[in-house]
Amino acid sequence: MLRYALRRIFWTVPVLFGVTLVLFAVLNLDRAQPTIAGSAQESAALPLFINPRPRDVRALSSDAVQRIASDSGDPAAAALVVRLGGAALPFVLPQLDSLDLAARERVAVALAPVAVRMGLASSDLQRTGPDAVTFWTLYWQERSVDFKPGVVHRAVSRLAAQGSETRRAELLELDTYALGDLMDALGDVQTPADVGRVSRLLDVASHVAGRDDRIGPDATLAQARACANRWREWWLASRADYELLSGPSRVAAMLVETRYGHWALRALTLKLGASRAGQPVLDRLVLRAPRTLLITGLGLLTAHVLGVALGLLSAWRRPRGLASSSAMLALLSLSVPVPAILMALARLTGGRWLLAVAIVAVAVVFAGSPLRHQRLAALEAWLREICRYARARGTTNMDLLLRHTLRPTVIAVLPLFAVDFPLAVSCTCAAEKALGLRGIGVHLVTAMLEHDISYLMAVGVAFTAIAAVLHMLADLMTAIVDARTRRHLMQERS
Repeated sequence: MLRYALRRIFWTVPVLFGVTLVLFAVLNLDRAQPTIAGSAQESAALPLFINPRPRDVRALSSDAVQRIASDSGDPAAAALVVRLGGAALPFVLPQLDSLDLAARERVAVALAPVAVRMGLASSDLQRTGPDAVTFWTLYWQERSVDFKPGVVHRAVSRLAAQGSETRRAELLELDTYALGDLMDALGDVQTPADVGRVSRLLDVASHVAGRDDRIGPDATLAQARACANRWREWWLASRADYELLSGPSRVAAMLVETRYGHWALRALTLKLGASRAGQPVLDRLVLRAPRTLLITGLGLLTAHVLGVALGLLSAWRRPRGLASSSAMLALLSLSVPVPAILMALARLTGGRWLLAVAIVAVAVVFAGSPLRHQRLAALEAWLREICRYARARGTTNMDLLLRHTLRPTVIAVLPLFAVDFPLAVSCTCAAEKALGLRGIGVHLVTAMLEHDISYLMAVGVAFTAIAAVLHMLADLMTAIVDARTRRHLMQERS
């Protein structure tokens, strides 16, 4: 039995992976990629699952230079170069000498806003092409040695340890070239000292990336965590715009630099992604999901207990008309809309005991299925030879019902709990929305209306995992009740 359980747990991983692929494809069907503010590729939608030619900062900056150098120029390309900023300088400035004089001046003028943002020149730099060319030529001759990973790492480490205007200016002069180290240095936010570190780092990041998303040194821990999460999510989507892809990283980018790859990275590193406010989706689920699971679990349990009891009773007392009554109850349970049940129960209770109303509503909706299955299984068991032999020996009907009918027939009902679970969750969400209960129902409806893929994917993955566990438990419980099923499971090969 343990071997079977471990095997099922092992196979749950590829099943979850397949579910995420299908669910992500459905959620992105006929929809444009949501843009990420500040992303250099926000105008070019990424592929869904495979990116055969991922573009990095070298490709983006080289393409922008060619477009700017053309006779007509390209304002969008100039804006792209400004956005890439310092990260593009090691690839743009060495190309200046290979361009003709007019093209060189256009590229140098397009870079002028970067110099202003770095605090190296005034806005007058972009007025004349020759001055801009001279400025960038001299700048690269003197400062090219600063655009090295080790130099940036030391500068970021010093600012993270203790802030000063000199250290801040040092990083501003490196512009977006320092974004990767700034994001890595954010770390966990656990103490007030971490808040100060995050405040200093994000102040620089906001300036160089053009994203006005920062906190003060007196911010709370929650505000600092939320702000850091928002920046991490932005960085996962924009990382390739500011970093160089080569070798294994380029191969990995074929999968990572896709819409699914971006979601998977956020899910793995940011607790299933982050909301627009920066709160991890997993934290929202942990906060609201227990109430939803409580309503769903108790409702299904009540439905199955009632269904099994009524099914056995209708099979035992079939000559007295209870069979027709059970059939009618099952039909009503399966056909009456959930809102009608909720409205009737809410009126009966006078708007009180809303949690109990939701549980009873789920129980009423799902009681019909186990009732019908249990009744048919009990009727079949009732006609078996062992039951006829027991009746001939004088066994009482109650003893026959409990000992010779309940045990073999409950096998037909056990798997239904796991099968009904996904639909029961949907019913519970509808009840929570209608009754104003604080479960995942309200968030789920809002996520569907706003097309919040992170939250919808997180709910899908979480409840698929729960359903997989329930299926495994149903099989194990069936094996405990039925010796034939137990032998079959133990004989299965991996």
